[in-house]
Amino acid sequence: MINGLPEFLEHVPDEFEYPERQERTVSESECDGIDQDFKHDCISSLGFFTVKPSELKLLSKLGAGAHANVHKAVWTRSFAASTSSIIVAVKSLQSDLDAIYRDRESLTILTDHPNLVKCFDSTLDPPYLVVTEFCAGGSLFNLLYNTTQELSARQRIKVLLDVATGMRYLHAQKPCILHRDLKSSNVLLTKPIRSPDQEPFAK
Repeated sequence: MINGLPEFLEHVPDEFEYPERQERTVSESECDGIDQDFKHDCISSLGFFTVKPSELKLLSKLGAGAHANVHKAVWTRSFAASTSSIIVAVKSLQSDLDAIYRDRESLTILTDHPNLVKCFDSTLDPPYLVVTEFCAGGSLFNLLYNTTQELSARQRIKVLLDVATGMRYLHAQKPCILHRDLKSSNVLLTKPIRSPDQEPFAK
């Protein structure tokens, strides 16, 4: 390993030709998700769903999707002898979504891998809020399309390795966990990328 990267990356040229993209239709049988009752029982038994909306102070908006808005936030919790605050990301689910969708969004409570965004907790009742790790680098989509920063070939391959490693972990779970919405806007970087020499870390 050289600077945390596989040795073969030392020989990757700065510019190279990408192979022609191959399109493939995924069948419904390949997209069978994790059993919802199993997942709900697992999460509930771990004692999560304890965060209260009053503990969260929403800051800037980070993004929006079809079913939720995401904000940077401060999460403050009071304990017996102290109060602790951390910066987090909070996904606010649409009010018409039920608890099963909340459970699906909270699924990473059951996982622990450096290439997966960690879910810390979520609310038990509406409004459904999912509290996750905050990734200061933002999305890969934003880096690629909304900035002038160019990624070197080595950086691109490192991001691909990170994503593939995270997906491999999910697929190895029993039962298998499928992402089903893998795209650049859902790939997050732990730190902003400001130079071609900086090593990215993606989740």
